[in-house]
Amino acid sequence: MAVFSVPKEILHIRTDGYNVLYNPEMHSWDYLTDEELVLYRSIQKNGSIDHLRFSRELQTSLFRFVLKGLLYHGTSPPLVEKEKAFPESPSAVYWAITNSCNLHCIYCFADASPSMLRRLNTRQAFAALESILTSNPQWVYFTGGEPLLEDDLFDLACFCKDTGVRTGLLTNATLITPRTAQRIACSFDSVAISLDSLTPEIHDALRGPGTHRRTLRGLLLLLEHGVRPAINTTVTRMNIDEIPALANWVRQLGLDEHRLSIHMAVGRGKNDGLGCDESRLLWLLQRVIQQGAWLNLKKTSYSVFQASLPKPFKPKCQCGLGTNELLVDGMGNVFPCRLLCHESFLAGNVLRQPLCHIYNTSRVLLECRTIDVEDIPICRNCNYRYFCGGGCRALAFHATGDITAPLLDMCNVYKREFDFMLAQEPLER
Repeated sequence: MAVFSVPKEILHIRTDGYNVLYNPEMHSWDYLTDEELVLYRSIQKNGSIDHLRFSRELQTSLFRFVLKGLLYHGTSPPLVEKEKAFPESPSAVYWAITNSCNLHCIYCFADASPSMLRRLNTRQAFAALESILTSNPQWVYFTGGEPLLEDDLFDLACFCKDTGVRTGLLTNATLITPRTAQRIACSFDSVAISLDSLTPEIHDALRGPGTHRRTLRGLLLLLEHGVRPAINTTVTRMNIDEIPALANWVRQLGLDEHRLSIHMAVGRGKNDGLGCDESRLLWLLQRVIQQGAWLNLKKTSYSVFQASLPKPFKPKCQCGLGTNELLVDGMGNVFPCRLLCHESFLAGNVLRQPLCHIYNTSRVLLECRTIDVEDIPICRNCNYRYFCGGGCRALAFHATGDITAPLLDMCNVYKREFDFMLAQEPLER
């Protein structure tokens, strides 16, 4: 008789007539009927399958349990390859080509404003871009500040496209004119604009007087020129109740993507009092996940909330700090994350060294890549650890001053998110 064994840690989640078993050791899960759960518990209790009478149904269930990582063929788990901690190149480089902005959003994590004027001249900007492209990124996202303030923006974006690198633009859309919209359509593969509320008073209170009207004008101009932008929304106490209605409006407008970013106590947002408590975030989380299913958006992403369930057998060991994405600021400085523009995380400068060299040799980036959820004491024994990977390390740093600290404020939100998303999965199968 073949030897089977049950994983040491099995999390059971009951959702609307389904039983979900999750194995954190393999980061794998499956949905079981009540009858299959009884069978599984019997194997778990007896430590073998010797007491079971074999049938076609039993063989089918056992095969699926093994395939899904809920039952081991043998006495120990198979070797599971973790996600590559150190890909050969970053998938995306965010280039904040200016720290100047025509707005003064009260929660801005970059603390950008009209008075901030540090920038590279044209020669330096192209030299910086050539350095960035040595790292062979799939995407270069132009951000800021407000990138549309830069005269060189479109020339730089076209240079990227000519090399085969895809280009993205993150903008507040308030500066878009018919001519600008036409140039954006020709220069960028992806565009995201910031819109926090359908109510002008709320949006303007967060981002400045008259910004709601100007943002919608920019959005309509983009649509007229064939650009279907993603909508970026920062979730705060002021607009959280409106998010479901805003998501519905995005769908009705014919757009594919709505991105939600939870307010972060970073930059000007450090002490603005606009953060949401756990109960409100959990309410929103449940609503947007459920609503996302019937809205039929191509992609609904949640920044701090995860975009989708990670694939089984791919444990998420950290947030990807210093690997998947990098930030290059307006002076060419390199940081491991858009939220970690702190002097202690300065990895290099693209005007002094090619970004490929910085990416492969920077002590800062190499140390960031060593951070693992198993090294965070409160996380290492948590059944949910491979789902969140310990959460956003930048938020942990800004909250505690320690990049390896647990992210306690978001811990329960991550757990409930996993449960909510699993609960929706059977409906989509």
